[in-house]
Amino acid sequence: MNLRDNLRMQYIKGEHFCFKELADRHLFSPQDAQCAYDALYKRGLIPAHDKPSIILSTSANRATHEFAIWNKDKKKRRVLGGNSLVIAGDILADEWIQHTRKNIRNIANSNDNGFCFLALDAHNIPIKDNTVDVVWDVGGALWYSANEEKSENFHSLFQEYRRILTESGIIVFDAFEGIPVSPDGSKYVKSTYSRIQSCPTLIEEVKASFIIHKILNGNKRMIALQKFSPPVMP
Repeated sequence: MNLRDNLRMQYIKGEHFCFKELADRHLFSPQDAQCAYDALYKRGLIPAHDKPSIILSTSANRATHEFAIWNKDKKKRRVLGGNSLVIAGDILADEWIQHTRKNIRNIANSNDNGFCFLALDAHNIPIKDNTVDVVWDVGGALWYSANEEKSENFHSLFQEYRRILTESGIIVFDAFEGIPVSPDGSKYVKSTYSRIQSCPTLIEEVKASFIIHKILNGNKRMIALQKFSPPVMP
């Protein structure tokens, strides 16, 4: 079974739709996503509001976090003259768009608004090199690929993210524990950061070309990896 079919089995059938709603209510809400955005901006990790900005999510699910971030980003940039584009991508976007909130669906289906929701394979992103300022991946593609047994998947994904990021662009993902994997919230899994840290080859790959920033604290802790170019050995 390929990744797309496996995810569809987990998230599209029956009661599994409640995973995202459960996480939004009790774990990491759209308002928390906006707090993370503010923290990233204060640290200088997001372009100034008088500049254009492109934020890409590769595992948007119902796109509630992405929509909240877009609402905050567009308001700031409209005042100061910058342009905001948030791309909410997901390998199952065609299915999710039918089940997301009406206001998100309507805006995603309109034109020239700076927010779009589309089907996207995170390992093969149809975006030019050095284009994206922020890759948002909370409990998403990185989490699925961060294990030693399938390190080639992580490497492929990580290199794709690095390719599309601007010179000092960032990858943002979860470092808080307790992502629910059962409809009633009784079962939890490790964060993306914990999974990466538990695999020596993966964390070394991260450190080789990214600066690690810790954003927020406690049960809302996030990681931002800032791209840099390693020095060329003579």
